[in-house]
Amino acid sequence: DIEPDTTYNNRRGRVHMFNYINISGSDTRNGAKKDSQNVKETFEKLGYSVHCYKDLNANETESELKAIAAHQSLWLQDSLIIIISSHGRRTYFKTSDGSRHNVTWVRDFFSNKNCPAMRNKPKIIIGNFCRGNLDEHDLANSNIKYKLSHMITLFSVTNDTRSKRSATNGSCFITALCQALKNKNNRNKELSIIMNITAKKLEAKKKPHPTSYTEHPLCRFVFKC
Repeated sequence: DIEPDTTYNNRRGRVHMFNYINISGSDTRNGAKKDSQNVKETFEKLGYSVHCYKDLNANETESELKAIAAHQSLWLQDSLIIIISSHGRRTYFKTSDGSRHNVTWVRDFFSNKNCPAMRNKPKIIIGNFCRGNLDEHDLANSNIKYKLSHMITLFSVTNDTRSKRSATNGSCFITALCQALKNKNNRNKELSIIMNITAKKLEAKKKPHPTSYTEHPLCRFVFKC
């Protein structure tokens, strides 16, 4: 079990996880419920306020993102983490009604204009979904309407790669990330180091021929703003 971190204050931050398990027109993401449990257990013991949402449609997702960005408690928080766990392709993910949304859509809710309470504070968006190819005409314009700052977007896998999930233990990436954070020795390390540790845990699970992380990164930074 993870040892509670007693060094934090009540300003540490908020974690919001959007978990899409039953998606119209797609296979059920068996085991994904475990991801919400892992995230809640891990981050609460690290001092974060954790909020999990299941199977929201597009309108419900938009409403929640707007509410999060406008929440007055953010003025008192030091960081914000948004986790999207779903089916997807490249930078797209699906909501429960089967509609597709670009991760940039999520990022824009937390721009300096739309979320002034988090200006100059760390914001991390994690996309846990498959990233196979899309046709060119499906790619949305990713121009950013408003200035973004102090934001990093992470994906569980690189382009053209499937995101693995266990029906028993949940998504491999979420499991590995939580395992890395449960190690108290890792908690004060830079995010890039924690992600490297996460990637190595993922590689260790690959059998029978694990590949080098440096050659085939399984998780990496995609956007830095």
